[in-house]
Amino acid sequence: MRCPAAQWAYWVLPVALSGLTAGKWLMNTRIVDATTGGTPGYWRATLRFFVFAPSYLLVFPMLIVGLIAKGEPRHRTLWDFAGRTCVIKLPPKR
Repeated sequence: MRCPAAQWAYWVLPVALSGLTAGKWLMNTRIVDATTGGTPGYWRATLRFFVFAPSYLLVFPMLIVGLIAKGEPRHRTLWDFAGRTCVIKLPPKR
């Protein structure tokens, strides 16, 4: 059984502080506040998590969300809209 507190800590704390999770760091992307471009903060990261968590359990809704994001100009997902965030590609590392 998964521990909700551990999941929250993994998905929210690093995003709130730096906009990164391990996967985002590896892919050279970052989650930012869509209005300011800064880090999302705890409230936006938590809201994003609570919208993302249920869809993570179901494959079909994830496919629909992916198709919606493909048609959106900045490729924002449902949880990005909820938390007013977006994922950006960072410049290449040197």
